[in-house]
Amino acid sequence: GLYAISAQLERGQEPLMIRSARAAWRRHFSNEMIFALALLVIFLVWARAAVMVSVFFPTEGDPTFGDWFFYLGFGSMIGAVFAAVTFSASAFSLPMIMHRDVDSITAIVTSVNAVLRNKGAMLVWLTIIVALLLLGVATAFVGLIVIIPVIGYAAWHGYLETIDADDFPRHEIGITATPRTASDDT
Repeated sequence: GLYAISAQLERGQEPLMIRSARAAWRRHFSNEMIFALALLVIFLVWARAAVMVSVFFPTEGDPTFGDWFFYLGFGSMIGAVFAAVTFSASAFSLPMIMHRDVDSITAIVTSVNAVLRNKGAMLVWLTIIVALLLLGVATAFVGLIVIIPVIGYAAWHGYLETIDADDFPRHEIGITATPRTASDDT
């Protein structure tokens, strides 16, 4: 919905929640579900990797500080790899699905490619997102009411500035087909 509102503002339209919901549910639902399924697969592999790290942690005797340091450090490195994959796959995917007539896999591959080509800027963007989300959590989640829409709006504009998607047809969010009349059938 936040990306649909940003798209409406970009087109000079008055942002309407009903238009955003219609765009998200009618036009993009299948691609969004495929994207969610891809993230679910990443999550399940991530969870399995976390279990495997725990399986190989020594349990005999009293673990030393070095054991805990190695365990937590290695687990954090594995988690960081999966977090990087998740961030790369999702940085520009949903705005692209909302903006252009593309499938989820094309959007994910495009997002990963854009992140790899702009590593420095994306590291700064990731740091800003994490800092703002931590701030939102520190305010008993009340700050997220402002932070989440700002991140969504900024992500939309980051997508527009980073991805050249002119080869794909554009979704016309909010432009609905005219209702059919009996005279149209003749």
